[in-house]
Amino acid sequence: MAHITQKGILNKNSNPVTDADVIMTAAIIGHSYKRLINNKPCMYDLEVEINEQGSNI
Repeated sequence: MAHITQKGILNKNSNPVTDADVIMTAAIIGHSYKRLINNKPCMYDLEVEINEQGSNI
C-alpha cells in the first residue's frame, strides 16, 4: 500500500491548510464584491471564538 504525503495546494512546498484558508478567503471576497457591485445585500455571520489574547481558539 502506497503512502501519499499531502503537498500544498498553491505550490508543493506550501501548507495545504493555509492554502485552503487563502482560497476560501478569496472566494468570499469575490462573492462579496460581485454582490456589492450589483447593489445586492451582502452580510456574513461568523462564529469565531476569541481567547483573552485576541486570537482564535
